[in-house]
Amino acid sequence: VEEYSVVELRLPYAEEVENPYAIMKVTNQALEAAIENDTVRFLFSPKTSAHWEYTIESNIPSLQNKKGNLVSYLTPPSHKNNPSEEYPNWWADDPSDVYREGKHIGVKTINRWREDFLDDFARRMERCAAPAR
Repeated sequence: VEEYSVVELRLPYAEEVENPYAIMKVTNQALEAAIENDTVRFLFSPKTSAHWEYTIESNIPSLQNKKGNLVSYLTPPSHKNNPSEEYPNWWADDPSDVYREGKHIGVKTINRWREDFLDDFARRMERCAAPAR
C-alpha cells in the first residue's frame, strides 16, 4: 500500500463471545477494532515506507495472537495524473519531488506559511491568557 493510505482489515468470526474486543498492535501503536455483525474491523494508515508486522490481541479465540504484515511504499509522482474514479473527491498531497520535504510528500505546499501560521497561533493563544491580577 502507499504510505498515508488507509488500510482496512476486516476479520469475520463465528464464535459466540460476550463483549468481544480486539486490538491490533503495530509497531508502537495499539489500534482498537470496531466490531459489528460478527466482523472485526481495523483501520491503519502507514506514515512511512516500511514493512509492518502486526499481532491481534482479542477475547475472540480465532483471532487471538493472529499475526500478519504489510508493506508500504512511497507514492510515485505519476499518481497525481491518475485520480481515483471510485473516490473523485478524495484529496491527497502532490507526490512530485518538487513538493517533497525529506520523506514527506506535498509538505512544501504548506510549509511556506508555517512560520506565519505559528506566529498567528501564538498571538491568539496570548489573547487567551488570564489577565494579570
